[in-house]
Amino acid sequence: MKNPFWAVLAILLLAACIPASKRTQTPSLPHFPQDWLGYWTGDLYIYTAKGAVDTVPMALNHVAKNDSTWAWEIIYNKGVAGKEETRAYELHAVDAAKGHYYVDEKDGILLDSYVRGNALISRFEVMGSLLESVERIENAHTIEKTLIFEIFSGNSTAIRTSGDTIIGKDTIPPVKSFAIPVMQRAELRKNS
Repeated sequence: MKNPFWAVLAILLLAACIPASKRTQTPSLPHFPQDWLGYWTGDLYIYTAKGAVDTVPMALNHVAKNDSTWAWEIIYNKGVAGKEETRAYELHAVDAAKGHYYVDEKDGILLDSYVRGNALISRFEVMGSLLESVERIENAHTIEKTLIFEIFSGNSTAIRTSGDTIIGKDTIPPVKSFAIPVMQRAELRKNS
């Protein structure tokens, strides 16, 4: 279609054919922390601009201790003799109704974490590095349920600041951009 009017009209007509109950229906989300509990295994891939540069077998072990505390273990080099490293963290509820939790690393470090949609997200800065950790449940209500574990990391110094100008009557605020030189990602499956 060369005339954009007809393209927009066609989209609007198609949207009108979808029942209102289907248009406003939100997707069914997993239940936190219940759907995250269990023993999950898989391979953690470490990516840079060159692609995958390393692979580490890993596991997550999430177990309820009580109504507001969970064992939240990360096991790196799972099954590798002499190299297996367990990080025996705990997850604590701060305000579950608002999706606010924190991870206690058991060394004085507490990382605030938030449930948003199908993900538990933490963002923190340490020694000049900005990190974002995400544990996301995919296909929560199927046999193919997967826990995606991701960490994005880079320097906490901005590589670019843009905006910070006035265009007409609009004041554009300064916006800082940050490099992400490393991403870690694992697709983990629950062991029965």
